[in-house]
Amino acid sequence: MILNLFDETVKLGVRKEATTETLELDLRTIQRWKKGNSSDQRKGPNTFFNELSEEERKMILDLSNSKKFRNLTSNKIVPALAEEGIYIASEKTFYRVLKSKNFLKHRAKQRPARYKRPGPIVATAPNKLWIWDIF
Repeated sequence: MILNLFDETVKLGVRKEATTETLELDLRTIQRWKKGNSSDQRKGPNTFFNELSEEERKMILDLSNSKKFRNLTSNKIVPALAEEGIYIASEKTFYRVLKSKNFLKHRAKQRPARYKRPGPIVATAPNKLWIWDIF
């Protein structure tokens, strides 16, 4: 249908470029459709070079759960390993692996710190509360 419309407009004297702009298509697409190659023949990547192997994932999990690093976050584990001359993965990769196994919970013996919003300051009598502006 689109090809018939394209051919009719070109026979009437409209330029091909103007027709393809109106149809919101590329001229090369129309040419490919006319040849009969309407299927998408692009090929994506066959391999993923940056994907971690299962051994590497297990090494990250074992290391982050070891006695030495069990209370540290990924942004503290990676620099500590770098000081020892060991590089396994980036901080973000450590974080992703720990998140995939649901190991991002608070792991220290103490309870996690909780932020408590301070209560309102209320004057109960005259001259009990003084406020000033600092510019």
